Amino acid sequence: MKNVIVYGVYVVGMHRWGPCELEVGTPFFCKREPDNQVDKNAIAVFSEASHERKLCYIRREDAASLVSFFN
Repeated sequence: MKNVIVYGVYVVGMHRWGPCELEVGTPFFCKREPDNQVDKNAIAVFSEASHERKLCYIRREDAASLVSFFN
């Protein structure tokens, strides 16, 4: 697992899985979802490293530029 700090990305879908906003400065954990039917570059955001509680997704445009960090 790589540790990467990312700033200035947008997230979507919080109304479905998580809170209405994410707290700045809090670490979040991401997992690529290459089998996602909507976006092959989808990156889900979780509240803990166990990936049990999905909060949202990184916006499609931002995920496309970050997907290389997951290879």
